[in-house]
Amino acid sequence: VQKAFSRKNPRLVILDNVDPSFIMGALQTMDPKRTLIVPIAKSGATAETVATLLILTQWMEHAVGKKARNHFAVVTSAGRGDLKQLATAKKYPTFHLPENVGGRFSVLSAVGLLPAALTGVDIDKLCAGAAAITKLSWLDELKKNTALRAALCHHLIATKRAKPIQVAFPYSNRLWGTAFWFRQLWAESLGKRTDRAGNVIHAGQTPVAALGATDQHSQVQLYMEGPNDKVFTFWAVRNQPDPGLIPKTPTGFEAMDYLCGQTLTKLLDAERRATEAALIENGRPNCTVTLDRADEEHLGAFFQLMEFQTAFAGEMLNINAFDQEGVELGKKFTFGQIGRASCRERV
Repeated sequence: VQKAFSRKNPRLVILDNVDPSFIMGALQTMDPKRTLIVPIAKSGATAETVATLLILTQWMEHAVGKKARNHFAVVTSAGRGDLKQLATAKKYPTFHLPENVGGRFSVLSAVGLLPAALTGVDIDKLCAGAAAITKLSWLDELKKNTALRAALCHHLIATKRAKPIQVAFPYSNRLWGTAFWFRQLWAESLGKRTDRAGNVIHAGQTPVAALGATDQHSQVQLYMEGPNDKVFTFWAVRNQPDPGLIPKTPTGFEAMDYLCGQTLTKLLDAERRATEAALIENGRPNCTVTLDRADEEHLGAFFQLMEFQTAFAGEMLNINAFDQEGVELGKKFTFGQIGRASCRERV
């Protein structure tokens, strides 16, 4: 959740799709003179990124002319790619990302840290939380290595108990966006045709995102009584900055008055526990990851935990969790349809 909009905490707008109504509608809400554009791409060859950058560059240059250079900061590879060359030619401030880090694993690199810092997030605390989990994730003892233990549990339940679907179920709006990041991390890393020996295995567990308590009313009917092919991972936050006190004044209606004087925190926690219990009652396996608080340090630790868990899960499947050949083929087909002369460049 972004902090209150101010000069210290700018509004972050992520243009992550090339739907023209989305892109052009977003531009209508922004003042180019008060906007910093941050194109992020390893090479600058992905069609969606390039197309959006070209539109934004024209939009900015029409508004501020030669001062447009002051409204860009680029995140890209240090040694290759058209985006790097463009940034150098236009003298844009540039932040480099490690060459051996894929996009879905880059949240704690300049890819995620620069936008976070610009919106007032304490990235030192974010990285400190990640460092603490990194240390724990290299321990040999399974009881102390949460990432390894979680990966093993999910591997066993997916392969030995036929649960090809994992539902990431945060009971926190602050973690809702994280569920979509995890969906990409888990799907793109573990969805592989072959193992390292070249055997065709068609590995992967399909990730689904659900929000508690909202999706109790839109998805849980399926989860309770539909196919028993899912495992549920609840994400909870123990301490909220404001518990959300419900007024104590009674209304005279029993269906309302039992809530008087209680808190939204207590209600949300009760909703999650009730859903867990109901799933167990129906023989649907689930587990819970609890963050003490949804602050920078705990979120940094959580991001790193999910990344280590994913990497360990890949090792248990004997696959390369860090490539994405299935995605690359689609990019090449896109280049061919849109008229790019060469479709062979590594993206």
